Amino acid sequence: MQTSFAARAFVTALFFVLGVGFIAETVLMYYEFRSTGLAFAMASFDAELFIFFPTAGIAALFAFWRAGCVVTDAYWRRVRLGKPIYIAAFVIASLGAFLLSDSFRAGADRSWWEIAPSALMTDAGEPPGCEPGECSRAPIIDAHQSVRAAARDGGGLARYSLSCETTVSSRFRAEDADDEPTYCFAAGEPLTRAQCCAARQEFREAVAARHAEAPSRLYYIHLYALPLKIFFLFMLLGIGVMLVRRRRSLEFYYGEAMEDVERALPIGGALMLIWPLMNNAYVQSWDLLFGAEGAGSYRVLAPLYMLGFAGWAMVMMFYYFRRYPDTLEFFAKASGVALAAFGIFQYEQIISYINAFLGAGADVLSLTVFAVAVVFFIWQVFADDEDPAREGGSGPPPVPSRDELERDR
Repeated sequence: MQTSFAARAFVTALFFVLGVGFIAETVLMYYEFRSTGLAFAMASFDAELFIFFPTAGIAALFAFWRAGCVVTDAYWRRVRLGKPIYIAAFVIASLGAFLLSDSFRAGADRSWWEIAPSALMTDAGEPPGCEPGECSRAPIIDAHQSVRAAARDGGGLARYSLSCETTVSSRFRAEDADDEPTYCFAAGEPLTRAQCCAARQEFREAVAARHAEAPSRLYYIHLYALPLKIFFLFMLLGIGVMLVRRRRSLEFYYGEAMEDVERALPIGGALMLIWPLMNNAYVQSWDLLFGAEGAGSYRVLAPLYMLGFAGWAMVMMFYYFRRYPDTLEFFAKASGVALAAFGIFQYEQIISYINAFLGAGADVLSLTVFAVAVVFFIWQVFADDEDPAREGGSGPPPVPSRDELERDR
């Protein structure tokens, strides 16, 4: 059975709006800051916003379009109480997106692209016009650019990590005055822990003050774009849950369409794994400038995004590979190797490598390679798939019985 025209039209319109929103924010960011020469630096520093969504996010929309059509049609026509469940899920995702975006914006933390270009370009540090080594707070642009330069350096950003939190273990440390000086990006020079923490606080307050005096136009656009991006993330999570929950009935009613869905699922899952990596790379850069202490809800919840989407992607991939025992065995072994690698190498070092190529340290070459990879993923979504039986697989799954379908409903 094919999905209905109404289901395809609704999903297409929804995905089109999301895709336009993804592209529009990055384009408008470039338009506003093009005269400053900072547009590329801003996009790479906040790659999880300005690079991921108009590239990998668009590709994920292509990868999950068929799945969205199948789920929409099934819940509207086939699943018992499907309409109220579907409407409730849509409303909850929409409401959650607005509430979460309000929570992110409610904090005092602001990014440099939220400051008008004129105010950003005239910021000269504290005291105004100070030379490196004499500043209690570095100029906003210089501080961000120094993080970009350090991210591209071979040692990465992990070596500059410094915590300002007061914990029980810190009481047994040596006095802060005796700490070995570490380069402090907020001040533009090596400082002790206590001095750098003070510089970070002053830097955070300066960015917030400049934003309050002269907010950028992009700031207001972001108020509308952020809920769209959060809704997109919730939507993919919901589609994944519905696909797994109704697997048998979906295969029974939409056998041919589900072949396309299951071919695209691992592509979409792999693409979405890039976002939490980019997000954690951004958090690493953010912490070096502002510190994690007293940060807003976005920074506090960042580790949960990583765990949530990693688990979701694993479920999607196993859902697809269950038909292919040989491939499943290979995937399990590859996953074990990957997990072992995470155990051998430090987490911050791995994020530093991501930051160097797809974060603050990204350059034209690394982002071009990333864009080409995304185009390849999109091509794979539409590429013809061979019959699994001819590939040595186990063939299509057995047709479920009527009792199994009833339980699934």
